[in-house]
Amino acid sequence: MLVTGVEKLVEMEFACPCNPQSNALFASAYFLSPVVTAFLLKMCFGKFKCNNSRDWETIVLNGLVPAIVWIVLLFLDGQYYACAKTDWSGRFVIIDKAAPQKWCEPTNNTSSQELMIKTQMWYYESQVCGILLLVYSVIVFGGLHKLYKLCKSRELGEEDDMRPMYHCVPMPTRCPGPYQHNHLL
Repeated sequence: MLVTGVEKLVEMEFACPCNPQSNALFASAYFLSPVVTAFLLKMCFGKFKCNNSRDWETIVLNGLVPAIVWIVLLFLDGQYYACAKTDWSGRFVIIDKAAPQKWCEPTNNTSSQELMIKTQMWYYESQVCGILLLVYSVIVFGGLHKLYKLCKSRELGEEDDMRPMYHCVPMPTRCPGPYQHNHLL
């Protein structure tokens, strides 16, 4: 059921209203509605025990990943951000001279070229935001995953792979403990 809903949403053709009063609200709804819905469904149908905080952390992280992927994809597309930033009335049409990009072509033909350049700049800004969000997410989730593995290995009594990269050799006279750390080995 969830997959079918997401599939239908992705198949829908986005059409910016090209109305300065509703563009930002419409684009924001397109960004946030699927994110909130997917996150809440994941939280509701996730199997966890109330007394185990690890289960809660896993459910929340698993709910955030699809949400972040959705937002990254919308930013990389660019048209949603460009729609939200558009502050003039017009019709939503394809830009003739660009890759498949759409914009709100002004109906009153006032400085149409300048507004098209602005729209293309917003596509660029959106794609930069998408790339930065993607890189940041990979770094954060990669770090969290590494931390989770470290904590899990310590719980199980296994040696972790984050131990220092030096050897200990016996040096009874100069060391407060039975071993002296030798970083040169």
